[in-house]
Amino acid sequence: MGLNTRTEKQIIVTSCKDDNNPSLGSSTIALQLDPQKLVQVIILNGSSKHFRLGQWNRGSFIGVPSMTKDYNNGFQQLTNNKGETLHFSYGILSYSSPTLIYLDSSGAIIQMDWDAENNKWLKMQVVPKGQCDLYNTCGPFGSCKNNDSPICKCFKGYEPKSMSE
Repeated sequence: MGLNTRTEKQIIVTSCKDDNNPSLGSSTIALQLDPQKLVQVIILNGSSKHFRLGQWNRGSFIGVPSMTKDYNNGFQQLTNNKGETLHFSYGILSYSSPTLIYLDSSGAIIQMDWDAENNKWLKMQVVPKGQCDLYNTCGPFGSCKNNDSPICKCFKGYEPKSMSE
């Protein structure tokens, strides 16, 4: 994926329609400029924001807590044209087993590693992890906890606009 920061032209990754249909789906991963003109990675479902991976800090995407500083993940940010064009790439850092990373039709990024001993793919990471990871699940003034029912609550001193919220 890539982005020209001057023209904002994007190179995006698009999901398949579903597991049985390889035609283009509605989920995409894109680089975008945020209001402060910082590059961030987002997942869109159609034109709606689905999940924000956030900015790259040269070691992880800040919106993915499971990518710690020492997470040896193989992602790289490449810059050319005097900093105008940015690309993200993924390369295997040490070849121990094949890795597969893809965007599924629901808008999740899935990382799978090959288990040669058992001759099968193992799901290593799924992002986003839960409903609370999704963009704006509880609105601008809501608190979200995946294990609560309902998952959304207002901060102290606030009330929902309607009971359906």
